[in-house]
Amino acid sequence: MVPGIDSSNPLYLHPSDGSSSINVEKLQGSMNYRSWKRSLEIGLASKRKLGFVTGTVKRDATDNVKQEAWDTCNSMVISWIIGNVSESIKKSIMFLNSSCEMWKQLEKRYEVTNGSRKYKLCKQLYETKQGERSITDYYTEMRGVWEELESLNSLPPITTMTNEINAFVKAMNEQQEEQRLFQLLNGLEEVYAVQRSHLLMMSPLPSVDVACSYLHQEESQREVLKPVKEEIEAIAMLSKSSEMTCGECGKVGHTKEKCWRMSRYPSRHPRFGREGKEKAREPWNIGRGGRWNRGGRSNRGGRSAANVRSNMDSSSNAASSASITPQQLEQLMRMLPTPSRNHGSDTEEEMDYSYAGMVSCNLADCVRSEWIIDSGASDHMTGSLSMIKNATQMKVEQNINLPTGETTMITHSGEAVLKCELRLKNMLYIPTFKHNLLSVQKLARDEDC
Repeated sequence: MVPGIDSSNPLYLHPSDGSSSINVEKLQGSMNYRSWKRSLEIGLASKRKLGFVTGTVKRDATDNVKQEAWDTCNSMVISWIIGNVSESIKKSIMFLNSSCEMWKQLEKRYEVTNGSRKYKLCKQLYETKQGERSITDYYTEMRGVWEELESLNSLPPITTMTNEINAFVKAMNEQQEEQRLFQLLNGLEEVYAVQRSHLLMMSPLPSVDVACSYLHQEESQREVLKPVKEEIEAIAMLSKSSEMTCGECGKVGHTKEKCWRMSRYPSRHPRFGREGKEKAREPWNIGRGGRWNRGGRSNRGGRSAANVRSNMDSSSNAASSASITPQQLEQLMRMLPTPSRNHGSDTEEEMDYSYAGMVSCNLADCVRSEWIIDSGASDHMTGSLSMIKNATQMKVEQNINLPTGETTMITHSGEAVLKCELRLKNMLYIPTFKHNLLSVQKLARDEDC
């Protein structure tokens, strides 16, 4: 310790201080000069050495002890500046002897006029978008621009405070918060459109911090629900029959080409034979993969049929690719229980059928007593062993592929009898399967139709 210099004196240098005691982002040029300058000023002020670069701490011309202490501190400040600039900038200021002179030279070289900088910052505020970033990262960037822009605005000091001045300052701060809120909401992604409208309808408008907290909570909630949503979308195809509107009868659930008014009502329909203008009956609409769809009521959603592919044996695989003729399909439908009509509707033109393919078999809930009819499945399947009479355990381990991409094992097989006394032969029991599935192809083979 230098005699006569205490720890509160700017000339005091702590024994632990070294050239690496202050470490900030290196100065690269005018693009980061303001942030570098602010960071280094904070570091120098914490060590009571800011006066060396501003010129307020001058070298004593009479006291040799203080002169030596000043030279030591000046050299330490120079080492701090040199250690926080790039290599190219370091070479241009290496041989300057005064930290104040070094500081002023960097300021003259890289300081940008306030007008140009303000214009750039204001432009950046309205061009900044959230993009793929999180709410936190987006808000952090906006906050940095706001703080820098505010530092460029120099307002005259207020020496006397009155009620009118206090009210004026409060109104100015509120307007500033509103501007920042609008700028923040302007760059949000469209997925937050509902939250943006909700914030703008609040009275009074919330502060930027409150709005950011609200958006962050919404983002966190979406992150929690996102894995479930992605898994369902990856393994499911929802029925979208309600989006179709018929141009003939004006009802939803089917198109004009599939409207029964344009062809003929099937024999099981209550209006069969009533229409005088009957046209030639068109064949059933058999989709890709053997799946077939018929329009259903939009308010009942869609009953789903899993398109399951079995690897039981080569003959089963060959049979699964066989096509079903309209006559076979009509005969099979007569064997099944007659579906109930929706008596609450205005007409009886549409039956309560709606099929869709590819649903999740491990996420969807189902009722064990209900059956799914699938024209693409190769075998009858169930996940309830009680549905099978005289169940026999499989002697050879056999696997089957589910729509989820998973492979599971078949443990038992047997015969199932429906309420209409329809017997389903060789019903497969799959413990992990959560549905009762009736294969149209296998039923057609077994009944010779």
